[in-house]
Amino acid sequence: MTRRLAALFVALALSIPAVAEARRTEWLVDKTVPIDHHLQLDLVGFLWPIGSTQRLGGAAWFGMPLLDKGFIPFNDSLFLEVGTYVAYLQHDQGGESLDFVALVPAGGVRWNLHLTEDWTLFLTGKAGYRLRLGDGLSNGLVLSFTIGAFWQFSRHLWLRLETGNYGVVNVGVSIPF
Repeated sequence: MTRRLAALFVALALSIPAVAEARRTEWLVDKTVPIDHHLQLDLVGFLWPIGSTQRLGGAAWFGMPLLDKGFIPFNDSLFLEVGTYVAYLQHDQGGESLDFVALVPAGGVRWNLHLTEDWTLFLTGKAGYRLRLGDGLSNGLVLSFTIGAFWQFSRHLWLRLETGNYGVVNVGVSIPF
C-alpha cells in the first residue's frame, strides 16, 4: 500500500511541472535582472516509505531572505528557513513495530538558483531536534537535506516540489507575502 501511494505521489510530482507552461522562458542567469524576494510561508506534505522507518507527515516553513543577490555570479539568493516537521513514524526494530508521532522543530538555510521568472531550483540544509510523542525512537538531533524546485503558477501561490533524506516525496505550496 505505501509503495503504491509513493508511486502516486512521484507520478503527481513529476507530471505537474511537465504540463505547466512558464509565462516567460527567458533565463535569469544575469544578476542585473531583478528578482523580488518575499517572506514565504511554505506548507509541505511528505512521504518516506523506504527502509525500517516509514514516515508520513507535513511541515511548515517560514522563509526569510538573507542575501538577495546570493554569492555566485548567477541569479541566486539565500533564505533562512525555520519551522517544524510533524510526522507519523512506523519503525521496525528487531521484528517489533513501534508507531509514534514526532515533532521536529528545525531551522536552516535554503539556497535558490532562479532559472526563469517562474522556476527556481533550491537546496536546503536544516538541523532540528526530534521530540517523540509516545513510545518509539528516542529524542535526538535530526539533520535534513533536500533538493527541489518552486514553480510560480500564480503571483500569490507557488508549488514546492522536493526530495530529501526526511521525505522521498515532498509536495506543497509556498505563499509569498
